[in-house]
Amino acid sequence: MLCELAILRIGAAFCPIDKAYPAARLQFLLKDCAANAAVVFRAHVPLLTTVLQSADVTMCVVEDALEQEQGCDSIEDRIQAERAHSSDSVCHIIYTSGSTGEPKGVAVEHRSLIAYMKQKVLIHNVTSESRVLLVSAHTWDPSLGDIFSTLAVVERNAKCK
Repeated sequence: MLCELAILRIGAAFCPIDKAYPAARLQFLLKDCAANAAVVFRAHVPLLTTVLQSADVTMCVVEDALEQEQGCDSIEDRIQAERAHSSDSVCHIIYTSGSTGEPKGVAVEHRSLIAYMKQKVLIHNVTSESRVLLVSAHTWDPSLGDIFSTLAVVERNAKCK
Protein backbone atom coordinates (compact mmCIF):
# COMPACT_ATOMS: atom_id res chain seq x y z
CA MET A 1 0.00 0.00 0.00
CA LEU A 2 3.00 2.30 0.22
CA CYS A 3 3.01 2.83 -3.53
CA GLU A 4 -0.70 3.60 -3.53
CA LEU A 5 -0.08 6.24 -0.87
CA ALA A 6 2.78 7.69 -2.93
CA ILE A 7 0.53 7.83 -5.99
CA LEU A 8 -2.23 9.60 -4.04
CA ARG A 9 0.26 12.01 -2.52
CA ILE A 10 1.38 13.31 -5.92
CA GLY A 11 -2.22 13.85 -6.96
CA ALA A 12 -2.59 10.89 -9.29
CA ALA A 13 -5.06 8.04 -9.11
CA PHE A 14 -4.37 4.32 -8.93
CA CYS A 15 -6.17 1.30 -10.30
CA PRO A 16 -5.48 -1.95 -8.44
CA ILE A 17 -5.20 -4.91 -10.78
CA ASP A 18 -4.38 -8.57 -10.28
CA LYS A 19 -1.47 -10.11 -12.20
CA ALA A 20 -3.51 -13.32 -12.42
CA TYR A 21 -6.07 -11.66 -14.71
CA PRO A 22 -5.96 -12.83 -18.33
CA ALA A 23 -3.71 -10.66 -20.54
CA ALA A 24 -6.67 -9.34 -22.54
CA ARG A 25 -8.41 -8.13 -19.37
CA LEU A 26 -5.23 -6.48 -18.09
CA GLN A 27 -4.74 -4.70 -21.41
CA PHE A 28 -8.36 -3.57 -21.44
CA LEU A 29 -8.18 -2.19 -17.87
CA LEU A 30 -4.89 -0.38 -18.45
CA LYS A 31 -6.11 1.24 -21.66
CA ASP A 32 -9.59 2.02 -20.32
CA CYS A 33 -8.29 3.84 -17.24
CA ALA A 34 -5.58 5.57 -19.32
CA ALA A 35 -2.78 4.31 -17.08
CA ASN A 36 0.60 6.00 -17.54
CA ALA A 37 2.60 3.76 -15.22
CA ALA A 38 2.34 0.45 -13.39
CA VAL A 39 4.10 -0.52 -10.17
CA VAL A 40 5.33 -4.10 -10.62
CA PHE A 41 7.23 -6.40 -8.27
CA ARG A 42 10.48 -7.57 -9.87
CA ALA A 43 9.31 -11.19 -9.69
CA HIS A 44 6.32 -10.33 -11.90
CA VAL A 45 8.24 -8.42 -14.58
CA PRO A 46 8.52 -11.39 -16.99
CA LEU A 47 4.79 -12.07 -16.65
CA LEU A 48 3.66 -8.46 -17.23
CA THR A 49 6.22 -6.99 -19.65
CA THR A 50 4.32 -7.84 -22.84
CA VAL A 51 0.97 -6.73 -21.41
CA LEU A 52 2.35 -3.38 -20.26
CA GLN A 53 4.18 -2.74 -23.53
CA SER A 54 1.06 -3.45 -25.57
CA ALA A 55 -0.91 -1.04 -23.37
CA ASP A 56 1.90 1.57 -23.69
CA VAL A 57 2.36 1.75 -19.92
CA THR A 58 5.67 2.55 -18.21
CA MET A 59 6.79 -0.06 -15.69
CA CYS A 60 8.04 1.06 -12.25
CA VAL A 61 9.81 -1.96 -10.79
CA VAL A 62 9.97 -2.59 -7.05
CA GLU A 63 11.93 -5.39 -5.45
CA ASP A 64 9.37 -6.75 -2.99
CA ALA A 65 6.69 -5.67 -0.55
CA LEU A 66 9.22 -4.59 2.07
CA GLU A 67 11.10 -2.42 -0.39
CA GLN A 68 8.10 -0.83 -2.12
CA GLU A 69 8.79 2.63 -0.80
CA GLN A 70 12.20 2.79 -2.50
CA GLY A 71 10.75 1.71 -5.84
CA CYS A 72 8.03 4.31 -5.57
CA ASP A 73 10.51 7.18 -5.50
CA SER A 74 10.55 7.17 -9.30
CA ILE A 75 6.77 7.17 -9.75
CA GLU A 76 6.54 10.95 -9.55
CA ASP A 77 8.95 11.23 -12.47
CA ARG A 78 6.99 8.73 -14.57
CA ILE A 79 3.42 9.84 -13.95
CA GLN A 80 2.36 13.12 -15.44
CA ALA A 81 -0.21 14.09 -12.83
CA GLU A 82 -1.74 17.36 -11.84
CA ARG A 83 -0.24 18.19 -8.43
CA ALA A 84 -3.08 20.34 -7.21
CA HIS A 85 -5.97 18.07 -6.42
CA SER A 86 -9.14 18.53 -4.47
CA SER A 87 -11.53 16.35 -2.57
CA ASP A 88 -13.54 15.76 -5.74
CA SER A 89 -10.58 14.54 -7.79
CA VAL A 90 -10.28 10.81 -8.48
CA CYS A 91 -8.13 8.81 -6.07
CA HIS A 92 -8.67 5.32 -7.49
CA ILE A 93 -10.55 3.39 -10.12
CA ILE A 94 -12.14 0.04 -9.31
CA TYR A 95 -13.45 -2.24 -12.04
CA THR A 96 -16.53 -4.44 -11.99
CA SER A 97 -16.11 -8.14 -12.63
CA GLY A 98 -17.31 -7.75 -16.19
CA SER A 99 -19.74 -10.64 -15.79
CA THR A 100 -22.34 -8.83 -17.93
CA GLY A 101 -19.88 -7.91 -20.70
CA GLU A 102 -16.88 -5.58 -20.49
CA PRO A 103 -15.69 -4.49 -17.05
CA LYS A 104 -16.76 -0.99 -16.08
CA GLY A 105 -14.49 1.35 -14.17
CA VAL A 106 -15.86 3.21 -11.17
CA ALA A 107 -13.90 6.36 -10.38
CA VAL A 108 -13.81 7.02 -6.63
CA GLU A 109 -13.11 10.55 -5.40
CA HIS A 110 -10.86 11.43 -2.49
CA ARG A 111 -13.81 12.70 -0.46
CA SER A 112 -15.67 9.40 -0.91
CA LEU A 113 -12.73 7.33 0.30
CA ILE A 114 -12.21 9.69 3.26
CA ALA A 115 -15.90 9.53 4.23
CA TYR A 116 -15.82 5.74 3.99
CA MET A 117 -12.64 5.55 6.09
CA LYS A 118 -14.11 7.80 8.79
CA GLN A 119 -17.23 5.67 9.04
CA LYS A 120 -15.17 2.45 9.22
CA VAL A 121 -13.16 3.92 12.10
CA LEU A 122 -16.27 5.09 13.97
CA ILE A 123 -18.51 2.07 13.42
CA HIS A 124 -15.81 -0.51 14.11
CA ASN A 125 -14.05 1.56 16.78
CA VAL A 126 -10.68 1.18 15.05
CA THR A 127 -7.73 2.40 17.12
CA SER A 128 -3.97 2.12 16.76
CA GLU A 129 -4.24 -0.99 18.96
CA SER A 130 -6.77 -2.67 16.65
CA ARG A 131 -6.03 -5.57 14.38
CA VAL A 132 -7.93 -5.54 11.12
CA LEU A 133 -8.42 -8.73 9.15
CA LEU A 134 -8.21 -8.07 5.44
CA VAL A 135 -10.28 -10.69 3.67
CA SER A 136 -11.19 -8.85 0.46
CA ALA A 137 -9.02 -8.82 -2.64
CA HIS A 138 -7.08 -5.59 -3.12
CA THR A 139 -8.99 -5.11 -6.37
CA TRP A 140 -12.31 -4.81 -4.54
CA ASP A 141 -13.08 -1.42 -2.99
CA PRO A 142 -14.05 -2.61 0.54
CA SER A 143 -10.43 -3.70 1.03
CA LEU A 144 -9.23 -0.15 0.37
CA GLY A 145 -11.48 1.18 3.12
CA ASP A 146 -10.07 -1.40 5.53
CA ILE A 147 -6.47 -0.65 4.61
CA PHE A 148 -6.66 3.13 4.47
CA SER A 149 -8.82 3.51 7.60
CA THR A 150 -6.28 1.48 9.56
CA LEU A 151 -3.38 3.51 8.17
CA ALA A 152 -5.20 6.77 8.92
CA VAL A 153 -5.65 5.81 12.58
CA VAL A 154 -2.01 4.80 12.92
CA GLU A 155 -0.84 7.99 11.16
CA ARG A 156 -3.08 10.23 13.27
CA ASN A 157 -1.85 8.63 16.49
CA ALA A 158 1.79 8.89 15.41
CA LYS A 159 1.37 12.64 14.79
CA CYS A 160 -0.29 13.15 18.16
CA LYS A 161 2.61 11.67 20.15
